[in-house]
Amino acid sequence: MSACGGAPELLLSPAAQQTGVEGARGPYGVSMRRWMFQARITEGAQVDVLYPSDAQGELDRTKAPYPVVLFIHGGLVRAVRYRWLAQHIASRGYVVLMSSHLADLALAQSDNSLFALDDFRKRTSNRQSPLYGAHDTSQPVAVMGHSLGGVTSVTDWMVRKEIKGLCLLGAWPASSDPIEIEATRSVLSLTGQHDERSTPARVLEGFQQFKGEGYYAVIDDMNHFDWTDNASASELATDGPAAKDLAQSRTHAQHVIDSWLDMVLKNDSAAQKLIERGAFKGISSWTKGAVQ
Repeated sequence: MSACGGAPELLLSPAAQQTGVEGARGPYGVSMRRWMFQARITEGAQVDVLYPSDAQGELDRTKAPYPVVLFIHGGLVRAVRYRWLAQHIASRGYVVLMSSHLADLALAQSDNSLFALDDFRKRTSNRQSPLYGAHDTSQPVAVMGHSLGGVTSVTDWMVRKEIKGLCLLGAWPASSDPIEIEATRSVLSLTGQHDERSTPARVLEGFQQFKGEGYYAVIDDMNHFDWTDNASASELATDGPAAKDLAQSRTHAQHVIDSWLDMVLKNDSAAQKLIERGAFKGISSWTKGAVQ
């Protein structure tokens, strides 16, 4: 196996005319490489790496190195079902690492994303790697997770102080997490208006455990599995009504996520103004500021 797996897979062609505003895709092409990494002494795991690329699938180096987003899938939900969101984020100038977990349960291997980050940094510091220079330790990191993956995200965020931001999608921290000690890093918590598995009230209750800079929003018309592609009938039977216009609801969610990532990982002042105002379409509730 090469320093960064096999041939790249082009997922999205570059589109220079795209500006990435209001939840739209960004100008970068997006490609993916997949490889195995060692996660603990006797265990390996797989990671999908989505990165800004040119039309041939090679790393776009124009603004490298890039910030990294660690994405953790929900329980019993394969990571590929969130590729739509990871692809969108990468098109705006981020690298997204999507690790696999035994039996698709991130809670069983809660540190896989951290091992994947360490492995990625080693590979991208190798001059022989096709992703050489994609990221280095000068660039910040955020972690994002859906449902039970959000619980794991909180754990990773607490373990690694270098992780500047935590984004929870339909999730809240475990009752055992001592998050009251965390007061210096940003938190974004989103859930859907019709989410019956992570209701707005329950997610807000969990959000209020955090102290420091925090933002909570409810995305109009979304349910729990609207964050995933190809929801099954059995999954939907446990959830509220699906979005009538899923593309529109996802665009509204992307606008919030994009602005928060740009604020936290790129120190973008325009994004910070948007976040501070909560000036987003398709949001029915917005709580911001210091969480007490």
